[in-house]
Amino acid sequence: MIRKATASDAARVVELVNGSYRPAKDEGGWTHENMHVQGTRLTGEQNQCEIVCSESLIYLGLLQNDIVASIQLSREEGKAAKFSLLAVAPRFQSKGYGSIILEHAEKTSRLQWSCTTAILWVLSTRAELITYYERRGYVHAGDTVDYPLNAGVGTPRTTGLCLQVMRKCLIRAEE
Repeated sequence: MIRKATASDAARVVELVNGSYRPAKDEGGWTHENMHVQGTRLTGEQNQCEIVCSESLIYLGLLQNDIVASIQLSREEGKAAKFSLLAVAPRFQSKGYGSIILEHAEKTSRLQWSCTTAILWVLSTRAELITYYERRGYVHAGDTVDYPLNAGVGTPRTTGLCLQVMRKCLIRAEE
């Protein structure tokens, strides 16, 4: 089941995102960033604001009462949607939950906001994650963005870390 996050979900979303992006040493799935970035990816204050104050949407993938996946959708200029906070709990990775919630975000952006393009940012050093998105139709936009050092999303372990911009056309040929 997929549903919108509410303020009461904030602490569990923070736990999911931090546990997926920067898990404890023995808990990491294949999508973590520990080799590249240290520190928390999301604080409770940041997440509470995203859920309550912002115009973005956060969706949660649930398995019974466990939150196993998340994704944030934001409208960008024009007809683009930006996806962030895509996370799957390490013990549920490689079981299709990431693909399911990503497809939900794409469909929701297209139907609810009439978006024609999806945009996401991936650490440029994460070849396996870039390949994951390519298999789902995302392509390199040709743009990179410096790692947001002052955004409170962790500290790079190396200098020069960049985010690779990837895009996907959300308009289907049959439409």
